[in-house]
Amino acid sequence: NINKGRQFIDSETVVVSRLGNASQIDVSIGDNHYLIGGVELQSDLVDGQPDTVLYGHHTAWNIGAFIQDQMMLGKNWIVTAGIRIDQYKITHTFSEANFSPKIAAVFQPSDKVAVRALLARAFRNPSIAERYTKFEQGGGLTFRPNPLLRAEKLVLSAEIGAKINAGKKIKFDAAVYFNHYKDLIYYRQRFVPGEELLFEVINLNKAIMQGFEISTDYMPLSWLNFKAGYTFLDARDA
Repeated sequence: NINKGRQFIDSETVVVSRLGNASQIDVSIGDNHYLIGGVELQSDLVDGQPDTVLYGHHTAWNIGAFIQDQMMLGKNWIVTAGIRIDQYKITHTFSEANFSPKIAAVFQPSDKVAVRALLARAFRNPSIAERYTKFEQGGGLTFRPNPLLRAEKLVLSAEIGAKINAGKKIKFDAAVYFNHYKDLIYYRQRFVPGEELLFEVINLNKAIMQGFEISTDYMPLSWLNFKAGYTFLDARDA
């Protein structure tokens, strides 16, 4: 795929070009075993001028490879395991690799009850704007660029949940979760006596987000559907 755009802000110009490819192969090994693998390539060219205000000229590359194995064990279990490896690079500036494994299982003792569990890791690369922005147009805020900003990392994501079909008209879903983050991206205000207000984008050390969520879905008539839910989140620095 190819994406290209141009944006004008007063006398400022942002040109963005993206070239990418995603290739995937699916293999069925019998009736209850499936393999999925693939490669993703992406190139981003960003040119924000003038570079005294906007991002400047930067080229970023990302290559990722993944494989996933899904298997049915007996009549009640579905187990999925996968890994993904990514290499991200900004030309002549920054490079970082990330590894993202995942394992999940679903146990369905009957057609009305399904219990699920998940363990995984993930990440998010910061955008060129987050690394290199110098001036925020709407609020008139000044930023100090941080080209060495690292990817946000979900070091551990764990979830256990269940879904119950209590008849044809009502369904319940509940889950508890735990997420441990590292290098969360954060906008910090710097106080320097005698200087103008300045912000910078940094990586926080660690953070934990944990909680639970419940929801219900009730359909008394074919054209009438009621949904309700509640989520509790406990977020803190670790």
